[in-house]
Amino acid sequence: MFKKVLRWLVVPAVSAALTGCQTSAPTLQQSTDVTSMAGDFDTPHPDDIRVLPTLRDGKRRLQAIPVSEVDPARSLLVRNLRVVNDPVRTAAGGAWHFGTLIKRMCGTHNPSTFTTEWLNTWKTEQTIKGHTIAARAAIDSLVITPWLRASGGAVLNLDRAPFRLLAIVNRVDLRTAGNYGEGRFIYGVLDGSGNPTPFTVILEYGIPSSLAPDLKTWATRWQNLANLPVGTENYNRALQTITDSFTMAGANPNKPNGSALNQLRTNEIALGSPWELREFRIAAQGRMRHRPTQQTPRQSLNNTQELATFINANESAILNDKHVVPPSMLGGSSLDLGPWTAPGVSEDVRAAFATATCIGCHTGETGTRFTHVTPRLRGAESTISTFLEMKLRSRAQDFASLL
Repeated sequence: MFKKVLRWLVVPAVSAALTGCQTSAPTLQQSTDVTSMAGDFDTPHPDDIRVLPTLRDGKRRLQAIPVSEVDPARSLLVRNLRVVNDPVRTAAGGAWHFGTLIKRMCGTHNPSTFTTEWLNTWKTEQTIKGHTIAARAAIDSLVITPWLRASGGAVLNLDRAPFRLLAIVNRVDLRTAGNYGEGRFIYGVLDGSGNPTPFTVILEYGIPSSLAPDLKTWATRWQNLANLPVGTENYNRALQTITDSFTMAGANPNKPNGSALNQLRTNEIALGSPWELREFRIAAQGRMRHRPTQQTPRQSLNNTQELATFINANESAILNDKHVVPPSMLGGSSLDLGPWTAPGVSEDVRAAFATATCIGCHTGETGTRFTHVTPRLRGAESTISTFLEMKLRSRAQDFASLL
């Protein structure tokens, strides 16, 4: 197993630099047809990031500080080991422990049931608006069974969650008129022996504008982290103050369970081949449910005239990263089955469209080996993709314009 771990952790240099529920005990089976949840997919959260490009146009102020004063490693994407291995905050019950964050987003639901139902979605086929997501039953042997064993019974103990923190991310660049962007926690899934696997989970929280008097104040809180030695108690305490504001229970009363979570995304090849990305949201009923992956058409549309017609009709918007793939075209999950193509579409437009999809962003269009933040051994810092390094430079410029 350790040799297998090393094989996918070690990647070529070009990309290695390169991302409670019911109170009764959970069962390990659940309904597999989520078509009835369709209404939840069609109703955006108040701060849905898909409206960003139009709302953001023309609203940036002149840069107030030089971009050289922005330290992305302290204020935009934090992966320093003294932070992600903080002995208190990443331990059971700590503010950055995966189990803690799940408990905070459950509302009145039982956390173990909430989590078990989410994990069970991989065990059987799922149907989303008529589209089928194939089962990946290995979730049972890789995650559920070892977790239950570590929990000492038939109920998952969230304090024993097999997830290792990889990074904490400030995505203020995703702001819209109604919010200050997103705050994210990236985790790697561990096997029963505590080894990293090619399986990441990202919790992506919307930042309601109620958390700060104005956007500059919110950005300044992140920028002030650069004044503290990264990983010290003062730094970690200040970072926790920021993250607690959007992860705490009730952080956004307008959303299901009062959680500020926008979506939870997964990225893995640990459960089967090929690589697959899935996306989940807390539905109106307060449980985690599949939703179509954003900006990514269903695979059956690849290299079709229907896709070409959409791309050609939205050429300008695609080139300016302002297009929105309509819900009728979205797929239930994203699979690494090759590049997006369409007949009669120019290469620059095709590439821009493909890069905006989940699969394109994580594979050949960006020269990435599927993870922008790599799973890691406990004593090693996660590496980031070349594409993400580039994006951090542009995010730093945007961030500086807010201060």
